[in-house]
Amino acid sequence: MDVSVSLLLCWFVTVFPELVRGSRSDSHRKVSFEYNPGRSTRRVEPSPNVLHVRAVGSSDTIHYLWSTLGAPTVLLVYTSSPNSSLHINWTRLEQRDPSNAVHVEPAEAVVHSAAVIFSRMDQLVALGENGSTIASFLQWKPVAYTSQHPSLANSVPARQYGLQPGRNHSLPAFSLAYAFYGAPLPGGPRLAAMNISFGGPDRGLYEPGRHIRWSALIGHGEPPQERFSVLVIVIMTVALGLPVLLLLLGGVTVCIIHRRRTTTLYQPVN
Repeated sequence: MDVSVSLLLCWFVTVFPELVRGSRSDSHRKVSFEYNPGRSTRRVEPSPNVLHVRAVGSSDTIHYLWSTLGAPTVLLVYTSSPNSSLHINWTRLEQRDPSNAVHVEPAEAVVHSAAVIFSRMDQLVALGENGSTIASFLQWKPVAYTSQHPSLANSVPARQYGLQPGRNHSLPAFSLAYAFYGAPLPGGPRLAAMNISFGGPDRGLYEPGRHIRWSALIGHGEPPQERFSVLVIVIMTVALGLPVLLLLLGGVTVCIIHRRRTTTLYQPVN
């Protein structure tokens, strides 16, 4: 089955002022993208794909990493330094035990980190390490699509189930999260898992095309609030205001016509 998880858009959204205010920084960030940072281009054998997005503010930096190394993972690291940098030990990362192959320096500048791991087709594993009152978030709309071209006709509900504490869960050993955190220790990052199902009794689980497209948003700071766009507001104003305006104009027109007819039929007697 073809599974499309659209998470790249979240990196563009997280530099919006709403999230920047949540991270106690100014509203301007310098955003840069790196693919497989630090890996020698002379190596021709297949390698893990790591996309690094770095959003630098005046006094802090937000690092986002997306990789399909083993279990697909999104990693977020927030630091209190505008000069923090990502380091990857590619030799270790390509081993079956990639623990501690990924780190951000200086280590003392790391304030908060979080990761979302797609451990199974229908399960998310999330973990986080808080060093501040401002944390990360993960949100999505409760809908998925069974086609590459989303529309109401091919939409199916996406249902989430209760967040389960991580006592019975562990990090996938071959994943970007494991490469950053290693094996979680007592008192370390908090781990939790959640199941998400697509479809329902009336629509079935998957359509014959066996394709699911589902989008999520991960970021640092306050999550964005849903609000109507200017286009939607204009459409709603026209849709609701035009009938009222036509009703008022019709009423005024009827009154004028009625008054004129009354004046014509009843002439004053001299």
